[in-house]
Amino acid sequence: MLTLIVTVLVMRIVTLIVTLIVTLIVTLIVTFT
Repeated sequence: MLTLIVTVLVMRIVTLIVTLIVTLIVTLIVTFT
């Protein structure tokens, strides 16, 4: 049960980080084109 909670937390954190990185990349691309 605890491992499931930890897995969900890690997935949420990873999703957030990926979203931030993608947003940054898109912003850079839009800025430089």
